[in-house]
Amino acid sequence: MRFIFLHVVLLAALLSGCPEGPASIDTPSNNPFMTPNSTTDGGTPENNAKLDAGSGPATSDMDAGAIALQTTDGGPTGTPTLYVPCEGEWVFVVNNELVPVDSSPVTDAGVLGNFETYWSCDLLFLKSLADNSGLTTPILEVGSQSWADGRLTNLYAGNSGLSGPLSPRVGDAGELLNLSLSQNQLEGPIPDSITRLTNLTFLNLGSNRLSGSIPEQMGELHQLNTLDLRVNQLEGSIPESLSSITNLRYLLLSHNDLTGPFPPTLALLGDLRSIELFQNELSGPLPPDIGNLNKLQYLSISNNQFSGPLPPTLNQLVELTRLLVADNEFEGFVDETICTLNIDWESDNFSISNNNLCPAYPSCINTLMGNQDTASCGN
Repeated sequence: MRFIFLHVVLLAALLSGCPEGPASIDTPSNNPFMTPNSTTDGGTPENNAKLDAGSGPATSDMDAGAIALQTTDGGPTGTPTLYVPCEGEWVFVVNNELVPVDSSPVTDAGVLGNFETYWSCDLLFLKSLADNSGLTTPILEVGSQSWADGRLTNLYAGNSGLSGPLSPRVGDAGELLNLSLSQNQLEGPIPDSITRLTNLTFLNLGSNRLSGSIPEQMGELHQLNTLDLRVNQLEGSIPESLSSITNLRYLLLSHNDLTGPFPPTLALLGDLRSIELFQNELSGPLPPDIGNLNKLQYLSISNNQFSGPLPPTLNQLVELTRLLVADNEFEGFVDETICTLNIDWESDNFSISNNNLCPAYPSCINTLMGNQDTASCGN
């Protein structure tokens, strides 16, 4: 029988209707985790699970009233039955080696659908399912729990071995605030249904194999603070509709195959702190209105095909600390006012080489220009 390895740092579920107070764990009848090799007579075999109830692990995002299931040396093995009592607010499953049950009754713990799992109260909040390299069950397609009832608000499942297409059912979890499925092997297009998650503030689908275009309807996610689609195979242009996400602070689209211009309408997003577009196939000039982004701290657009002059309005980016524009086709002269920016020019926070920029160069970057094709500078 195939093993599933949970190398998880944290699995947490917030349980509804749970009275306060520590869980009782003294007898086999209410032991939340027993395996075929576990003992109940005080023995301590290597695979015997330990259950701690009370304050829970001391991390910043874990509340009191936690139940922590922790093991050592690879954790318990065998066919587990996990019964979670209502006394705890959080449940953490750490470092276990579990055997999946092929015909197990999958209930509220949908993401643990490979295991014979019973919850004595409703699953409200799945805090994290990170670093589970053996997960094979599609997260939003298993179990009897309906994600559409508003109970799931946060889902973190980075580096969990997930593969295949992202299910259109992701749009059913209408109360999601945070969704992170990064560092998996998800492929295919981003389903349009994801744009129904209008309460999202954080969306991270980075480091997958997603392809196709960024849905135009992405602009309907008006509460979004962070959009991270880095390191995928996305094509097409950056949707103009993103300018409708007025709360957007972090636009992270690097390492894709995006084409087309830098959307001038991005200059309407006055709260932007970071624009990361490097390693794409974007082209055309930077819009002069980019100077309106006076809260921008990080502008990374290297390794594209941007052309035309660097806008003098860059000197209006008074919060900018990183400017990476190397390996493009920028031409003309660089305005001396760029030296008013609060950038450590001698550090990795600045790059401008491999363009077509003409001397004389501003004093602050004169020795940092690297290779420049100046063949057209005399024309």
